[in-house]
Amino acid sequence: MTQVQIGRVGGKLHSFELSDILQGAVREAGIFPELNERPLRKKAAAILVSGVQRKYLEHISALQAGRYRMEVFLPPYVMPSRAFEDSKEAETTPSDIAAAKLHIGFINPFRRYERSLSGKKRDDFIRKTVTRLNASDPGSILVYADDRNAIIDNLYLEPLYGELRNHWSPQIREVFQPGHNVPGTRIKETTGAQYGVLNSIFRYQATTKKLRQQGERFDEAKRMDTVLCIKPLFPEETGFPEEGIIVNAIGDTVPYRAVTREDIQAAENGRIFTFDDFNLVDFPGLPKGTTLHELKQKNPLHPYFTQVYSPGVAVTAFAAVAGVHQKKQDKSCVFLGTAIQKGPRTIVSSALLMSAPPERKEVKRILCLPPGMKLAKNYSPFCDLKQLEQRFSGQAFVVQDPDQFLIPENHGLRDKNGRIISDDDIRLLRRLETDLIYAYLITMSTQSGAPNHFARPHLVEKNYFIKAGGGKWHGDMANLGIASDAQDEAYRLFEGPEELAEGFKEWDRLHYQHNAPDPVNNFLKEDWIKTCLNVEDLGLVVSGYGSASTYIDAAYKDATRLFYEVSKLHNVMTIDGGGTHSVMLGMKDGVLKAYREGYPILNLGIRSETDVS
Repeated sequence: MTQVQIGRVGGKLHSFELSDILQGAVREAGIFPELNERPLRKKAAAILVSGVQRKYLEHISALQAGRYRMEVFLPPYVMPSRAFEDSKEAETTPSDIAAAKLHIGFINPFRRYERSLSGKKRDDFIRKTVTRLNASDPGSILVYADDRNAIIDNLYLEPLYGELRNHWSPQIREVFQPGHNVPGTRIKETTGAQYGVLNSIFRYQATTKKLRQQGERFDEAKRMDTVLCIKPLFPEETGFPEEGIIVNAIGDTVPYRAVTREDIQAAENGRIFTFDDFNLVDFPGLPKGTTLHELKQKNPLHPYFTQVYSPGVAVTAFAAVAGVHQKKQDKSCVFLGTAIQKGPRTIVSSALLMSAPPERKEVKRILCLPPGMKLAKNYSPFCDLKQLEQRFSGQAFVVQDPDQFLIPENHGLRDKNGRIISDDDIRLLRRLETDLIYAYLITMSTQSGAPNHFARPHLVEKNYFIKAGGGKWHGDMANLGIASDAQDEAYRLFEGPEELAEGFKEWDRLHYQHNAPDPVNNFLKEDWIKTCLNVEDLGLVVSGYGSASTYIDAAYKDATRLFYEVSKLHNVMTIDGGGTHSVMLGMKDGVLKAYREGYPILNLGIRSETDVS
């Protein structure tokens, strides 16, 4: 089991085996007597100060694997217009960096806003914060941040990083300070200075080969340590140490897989690599050559993440030391979005599929509901967004894996040409319907200030959660308000460019105009666009948004093809997020392809300093 160091912020760190921590060794050692006197209440919540979705999912997985009853939220969920995603820390030690992220990224702006209130307004703000996080009381809310350190043998310093000795950034030059690990606490900065992960690993492997040829004796493996800094959000309301706790999980050594020609080709095509793509996982029962990325995609709750992988180990140790309550048994659903409301525990299920819906008894058999919750009596398919909103007016909304349900025999469903729809097509339609519901809920219901902010939780079945992009989508990903209030269609499918063009001709602009109230973060107005472009009519506006940071091959190509076809249509304006990677780049590439072929395109790429994810 992994070694973990634990202590107070600014104090001595004590070493433990993770297995001993899980058995209560830290509490028995009396390091934090406050936690024994005033333990956390049953419903604890934590705010992870990070702008990195990958970190968030790793922490969620570790808590789920340990069955810890603590929900984790990102800062925008609590203070959407005041919290920072990241900080530019001047500190040099891992503990100090994690603490700086904590204060700069959340605690300081939270405190400033709290101090601006007084009397009843402040009490209401605290009460709403507790309710929003579904915590027992203010004393059950913790805030934490992590800092990660990649560490390799000191012999790599000069051959691998020597050219950076006089780099303009002091954070990169830190690697040459006496006693600093290599590359240590500035792995992100040094990797960026070497033009990305792929190039950095290629140089690492070339350096390894060179050191071998020179006959040097050195350790070829590298490891990653993870430091957490945890503090109470309301120190006066809790027994949690006010100065905070440091948890340092010392990771096991892992090797990199070799860089291949396919990797280089993928990079030339726009793929952005992370270290997960190259870290090899060594754990009993796993095939040799398994990468960390593959394991995260296929089995995010694998024991490796809580027994060996330092971020998961750190979170597990944190939960055990803090005394977070554990669930008696794991449920088949994961909670996303907002807190459970008080009142009738009714569940509205997304198994209300339009395509050959399963029987109610099959839904109840497959769906594992939390105790005290039941399926809504209003069981019928939805036909438009308005009905979907009405279904969502229950106490929670369940998104299930559509592949679990049988397809009724003799269902009688036919396509537009009168042919019987195949079982494969029904499965595809079910997936589209479920994806639509999922996307609609996370986009329209969890964004603070959006007109459709219902304050309802989502229960997403774990099988589907993993399938939907490897479980990487979460309600806090949304930064756009409601875009339309058209009620007659949940979605439309167009088969090929000709049908797409015909569908656009039928589009009734008045019917689909934006009649909903403006979200608080709606920074783009139609009149403003007309003035900037000096036009009287924008025509049909087609907006597209998507990932600009993660390379998703199929989505990238689909976006390029779709925006190419749309841009060729007459009197159409395309809008995208102006991103330079992945899906947003794909959209722009499609528009530029139409432009190069001589089509009169009109495109707007949005880049905002005040509202950007």
